[in-house]
Amino acid sequence: MEGGKGVVLTKKGVEHEVTSENMVRKSTLLLACHPVHAKVPVLLVTRNPVCGSVVILEYMDETFVTSGEQLLGADPGARANARFWAAYVNPRCRR
Repeated sequence: MEGGKGVVLTKKGVEHEVTSENMVRKSTLLLACHPVHAKVPVLLVTRNPVCGSVVILEYMDETFVTSGEQLLGADPGARANARFWAAYVNPRCRR
């Protein structure tokens, strides 16, 4: 994961490996995992890619419900609000 460097995985207590990408000369792994946009972050789960910051957060909350804290909140309204702000802020944080 670029940027967060696995912070979400660490908060959830999930063992992981972080791989950095050269965004000018993208690896074949990145191109294969995210063929539509070839961007990071990409989370590989048993060779299956989960792409996009907010999607990864949602995946982590749904998959590891009992591990660590809820990242987007337990209340559906709080989750919707978190998704809204993540979608608003995310494009503005890219370089």
